[in-house]
Amino acid sequence: MDLDAIEVVTISEVSTLDDLIKLLKTGTEYQPHSHRVMFSFYASKGQFMGILCNTKELNTVNGKTAFAEDCIEVPVYEFTSGDILRLDNGLSFYRNAFAGLPSKLYQLKSPFEIVKNIVFSSISWTAYKTRELTRAEYRTFKDFLGGIPVDDITCKIETACHCSNSAAKELLNEFLNVVWKYVDGDSLEDEIILSAISASTELQERTKALIRTDWEAENKSLLAEAQKKLDSLDAHLKSATASLTEAREAFNQTKSEEERLAGIIAEKEKLADDVEAAVAERIQKARENAADFIATMAFVGGQPIQVTATEAPAAVEVSSKPDFAPYHTFSAFEDLNDLEAHHSWADVINTAAFELGEAGVAEKYRSSLAAFLCAAYIEKQPILLVGPNAIDIVQAFSAAVTGHKYGMLCCEGSYSNQVIAEIGADGEDIVIINNLLASGWMNRLPEILSQKDIFYVATHPYAEDVQVEPKSLYGFMLPLFTEFFVDKKATGKYCGGYFAEDFKTYSAPKGTRKDLRALSKLKIGSLVRNRINRLVATMHGIYSAETADEDFLYAVLPIAYASLEMNELTEVITDPQKGIAISEGLKRDLEYVLGEF
Repeated sequence: MDLDAIEVVTISEVSTLDDLIKLLKTGTEYQPHSHRVMFSFYASKGQFMGILCNTKELNTVNGKTAFAEDCIEVPVYEFTSGDILRLDNGLSFYRNAFAGLPSKLYQLKSPFEIVKNIVFSSISWTAYKTRELTRAEYRTFKDFLGGIPVDDITCKIETACHCSNSAAKELLNEFLNVVWKYVDGDSLEDEIILSAISASTELQERTKALIRTDWEAENKSLLAEAQKKLDSLDAHLKSATASLTEAREAFNQTKSEEERLAGIIAEKEKLADDVEAAVAERIQKARENAADFIATMAFVGGQPIQVTATEAPAAVEVSSKPDFAPYHTFSAFEDLNDLEAHHSWADVINTAAFELGEAGVAEKYRSSLAAFLCAAYIEKQPILLVGPNAIDIVQAFSAAVTGHKYGMLCCEGSYSNQVIAEIGADGEDIVIINNLLASGWMNRLPEILSQKDIFYVATHPYAEDVQVEPKSLYGFMLPLFTEFFVDKKATGKYCGGYFAEDFKTYSAPKGTRKDLRALSKLKIGSLVRNRINRLVATMHGIYSAETADEDFLYAVLPIAYASLEMNELTEVITDPQKGIAISEGLKRDLEYVLGEF
């Protein structure tokens, strides 16, 4: 087991323990250099006081370090300047490998706050959405809260608060009482007013009259406008009813005419078949007669007979058109009440993660895969999605992001510029490409991907086929294999979402960059490497929970497999100094793909 030294960081702008805790809750500009960090301050002459944290209890984003959300308490230590080892490079470390027993534990959260967090982390988002609840149905929401697994939550509270089981149950009951009071909206003043009004019929009528009068006065213009809209809607309804009646009459006439024409066409087709058979019979007889004539004249004396073959009847060219269009679009849901409103990329990732579950993606990969697809959508980075449920995953993602609106290009037959010109014409910005690798359209990939505001996803069912494709393909689209993430059959039941008017678009901070050292060990071009690093940087920008394991799964493993660099990848995994360190759990999972290493 590797043992990291304890890095000592002295913060000069604080002088008390409470100030130090407050600073780390909001975040301080510092990038830890070890997995264990002692944040401290100068307490008195030669005396220091600090708190010891590991990297799991901290979040570092863009060089700013703060407590993690799930950090509940931290140990407090008192030490002297003699316990600090200062290096020439400006870093300081604790002289001993272990800090020993702390002088006390500092509670970052109150027991009540801990209970609240545990309760709400136990509310299953999947269970909530599958009930098809709306935010207005608060009664159903109360029943949902009542179904929380209390026994499991009580055990979590008992562990987190270091209390007995009975004390944990009391804390939970106290929290639930607050929840019920908040949901019901009751208060002492409400009860007094309600009792007074209920006791007097006259007071009830006066109250209703006052409220009605005030409301009508305050909303006079709204009422007038609503009445005007109602009158307009009545007029439109009458006009639409008349138009519908005319349309039905025209439809009935068209249907009758269609039936009449269908009968005529059937007669003409039968006549054409009879004529074709008769003509064929006449041609055959003419050929036989001509053969007999030539054979007879061959034995007749005199000048040789010059026989010139008559021109055969021209073949009738038949144009066979496919019974499906190479490109077609799927419309978005019109009723926004059936869709989830997105106000930030965090909302998009939550919805997409839920929909990916319906597409058959394993639960532990849903959020990270959703973040990867969102990052590719932002960057408009084309993706080659290979393996089972590939089309289902793209359909689930398009449902979450664009309310089920997307285009589908089927690469059948000969390449057509006219078909490519149809892409994006209906406002769709997600396009699925099918049968790309097995068609003649592959050489026209630059033209297919010419529109830069479209998120293209090519799908293919078999991972082995990708390894025989030219490596230069990945300069156009990055590979991703679904076999590692899918664990069940897709249901196809996607709810969907849309971008609200106040949606906050993503803008990468200036100077944001993410370089995966493991990519430098693979024999891939700089264009492919830069595209992957940019995609990973965007993924980290919208999804702060991204881990090194997920960087490996989405950015390193697919390109290594597709470009036949698995031996080099195995060396990178076995020696973390060469590029990337992954968890032991992921290493065990990878043994099914790479074998033992």
